Amino acid sequence: MAAQLGKINTLQIKRSVDFGLYVGTPDTDEEILMPRKYTVRDMQIGDLVDVFVYNDSEDRLVATTEQPKAMVGEFALLRAKNISKVGAFMDWGLTKDLLVPFREQKVRMIEGRWYIVYIYVDDNTQRIVASAKLDKFLDNTIPQFKNFEEVDILITQRTDLGYKVIVNNLFWGMIYHNQIFEDVNIGEKHKGYIKSVRNGTDVKVPLYR
Repeated sequence: MAAQLGKINTLQIKRSVDFGLYVGTPDTDEEILMPRKYTVRDMQIGDLVDVFVYNDSEDRLVATTEQPKAMVGEFALLRAKNISKVGAFMDWGLTKDLLVPFREQKVRMIEGRWYIVYIYVDDNTQRIVASAKLDKFLDNTIPQFKNFEEVDILITQRTDLGYKVIVNNLFWGMIYHNQIFEDVNIGEKHKGYIKSVRNGTDVKVPLYR
């Protein structure tokens, strides 16, 4: 199986060159460059290493030991580092910033501000990009949760009623003010427990059973 773009992969060091190491999935001919600046001195040919695979500025696959703040298929709170003619570039913890194209911005992004985005691989360009149009990536069906079931939640927005959240990386949910028993902030991830399921999901954070 080939390395997964936008994910942490366990790859084998295949060979060494002056400018880095080539890595790939074991027992395949795959080779992905890990530039020298991301290598560690004691890495040896044949070693297995955990690396993040993404596109460089020329759309070639590269591997890095840097850890992104979020990976493909995840939601995260990221800061708009700068705005260009193609969109907003977000700081996601890597040397190369993450693009949110203008068409994927819910409102025009402003440099220095923070936004919840979803990270994905664009089908047309095969590049890793992000979108602030979160509804596109969430399930609009009524989830089949049980009362008091434990879930993972991401705090996305404060409202008059409480906080809007993403539940299990898949559904919209709501935590009402009277159900919150610890400090929460936008962008934080918490454990919660299902209180009820209506048109959306009610969650308590945390609810000790």
